[in-house]
Amino acid sequence: MTPEAITALPTVERTLFLYGKEQRVRLRSTIARARFLKAAPVRAVWCEWFDPRTQSWTTPRLLLASETQLSTESVVRIDAKRWVIALLFHNLKRWWGVANLWQQTDRALQAWMQVR
Repeated sequence: MTPEAITALPTVERTLFLYGKEQRVRLRSTIARARFLKAAPVRAVWCEWFDPRTQSWTTPRLLLASETQLSTESVVRIDAKRWVIALLFHNLKRWWGVANLWQQTDRALQAWMQVR
């Protein structure tokens, strides 16, 4: 899709509970075919957040969902939940030292977790 086609999509403004607080978001959505997924249909959602400090909208971010029947708001809510999980994995790798534990046996993994 071209930038002009994306800008021409209908825009919806909503206030959603995301990332632990109320957020004003501006959403655009369409069903498209992703070339890098062998032309599989995806729901493409462009979202912008309103930043109250600067009184402006952020740069649009693209979210893709392979389940095309999901609503635009559902795609954004699911992505917000995914970030909580990503932060958990980041903390496990950085602070608990589990980045290379996939190479260990079960017994070595249990011993390592006991030491930590």
